[in-house]
Amino acid sequence: MNKKTVEKICFVVNPKAASGKAHDQIEWIWRSAQKRWDHVSLFLTNNEGIVSELSHGQEKEYDMIVACGGDGTIHRVINQFADSGVPFGVLPLGSGNDFVKSCNLPSKLSDHFDMWLDGTTRSLDLVKISGDASGWAVNTIGLGLDGMANYYAHKGKIRPGTARYTIGAILAALRSKVSSMTLHLDGNEIREDLLMATICNGKIEGGSFHLSPDSELFDGRLELATLSHLPFPKLLLTLPKFKNGAPPTIPQYKLRPFQSLTIQSRNPLHVHADGEHLGSTIRSLTLEVVPGKVELSVPQ
Repeated sequence: MNKKTVEKICFVVNPKAASGKAHDQIEWIWRSAQKRWDHVSLFLTNNEGIVSELSHGQEKEYDMIVACGGDGTIHRVINQFADSGVPFGVLPLGSGNDFVKSCNLPSKLSDHFDMWLDGTTRSLDLVKISGDASGWAVNTIGLGLDGMANYYAHKGKIRPGTARYTIGAILAALRSKVSSMTLHLDGNEIREDLLMATICNGKIEGGSFHLSPDSELFDGRLELATLSHLPFPKLLLTLPKFKNGAPPTIPQYKLRPFQSLTIQSRNPLHVHADGEHLGSTIRSLTLEVVPGKVELSVPQ
């Protein structure tokens, strides 16, 4: 644990989070912050999910940057400011809020303000992404079935909420296929035919799918969750089991710890990072943990 006095705080709000419900919280965020700090700034993300007003190092003027929105907002804010050295806070205003569940931050929104004022932080691991896509991930990166489920969950007119990810998973199960993959796992080469490969820094994704219950965001390692071929009827019966707090104990599902991984797929894959769609034609990615890359505000 570390501690830093927070005198100047910056809020980055995604007004479109949770289908626009986050917009209704802006005035409350401003009032709550003004009660605690003399120096408060608030910016809204643009259509690309970034804050152009903080694009030339101005973020270093602040003692903390708070991402206000869902997992996608956290992903964007981290990707914009990961190298700034400024500690981060998170105000969960999204529909899934997987990251917050994975690191046990307060569920009551008002409690977060007092937590930021206290200034206690913990060094948070990030996942560095390179290859056919690049950037940082905070919680999970999903390839194959996982990436396709995320794609369908955010496509069309599926209403927000955890049910959207269940619907997306069912649609993906109908369309996804096994792909031949070569895995370079901490230097060891493995060839497997996989339906899904998910890199887990956190425990949960899709609102309630517990892919890796033992994952920790602060331990300097990642988990590779893989699922090999399952007939469609069995796959449909298996998916709900991920929502019970632990993944199913079936031979087709494996969890393996690692620090560095390169995945090469014979077929192009749908891929997401923290619920943000990275692409539908990705064949090669390298994922590695960077321990303690950023400081995250946590309870004392």
